[in-house]
Amino acid sequence: MTSQKNLFQLPDDIHYLNGAYMSPLLRSVEEAGITAIGRKRNPFLIKPEDFFNEPELVKKKFASLINGKAEQVAIIPSASYGLKSATINIPVNGGTHAITVADEFPSGYYSISEWCNANKKELKIIKPPDTNENRGKQWNEMLLHEINNETCPYIKTDQ
Repeated sequence: MTSQKNLFQLPDDIHYLNGAYMSPLLRSVEEAGITAIGRKRNPFLIKPEDFFNEPELVKKKFASLINGKAEQVAIIPSASYGLKSATINIPVNGGTHAITVADEFPSGYYSISEWCNANKKELKIIKPPDTNENRGKQWNEMLLHEINNETCPYIKTDQ
């Protein structure tokens, strides 16, 4: 793949790699945002169908990327909102604990932590191994080891 840096407004001497924390905007996204702000100057021009047609188009385009269906795609205002919505729908069952990884992004950690507190479940935080050799494999094995019949939501592992 060739350099895609020209798609962003980053200075030439900056090599930004922390997209998992916060990604820079593509120039095209910045332009779309400016266009949207321009539309809000005259809100009387925004029609009720604009609230449905444009998001539906976005859902269809995203669904095509993941080989899914638009009705399987939800548009949410933020990751924290989506995680909170997901965790409040976790069934409370016979399990005793939930699992997360150490240094989870705050919205992920707080959502599952609040769910555990509200439902009297233990939250197990799985730390990465101290070594760099086969670290990912070892961490995966540690996570899989912790998943059992007492993990929420209840997973029957003896099938």
